[in-house]
Amino acid sequence: MEIKVNDKSFVIDDNTTMSELIKTLYPDNQTGAGIAVAVNGSLVPKKEWDNYVIIPSCDIVIIKAAYGG
Repeated sequence: MEIKVNDKSFVIDDNTTMSELIKTLYPDNQTGAGIAVAVNGSLVPKKEWDNYVIIPSCDIVIIKAAYGG
């Protein structure tokens, strides 16, 4: 299925969870540390990522913390 992440189109498998998407997009950050996710304008708490199944109409925004100044 096709979804949008930060205004870019991605194709993912049906029944992909938010945790799986984060691990795919950020393979060096398997825990999701420093990442915040919103779907259709609403924050998805990290504790819900394992059970949050992405559907085709999802417009996802991922924000990753950056270190430094």
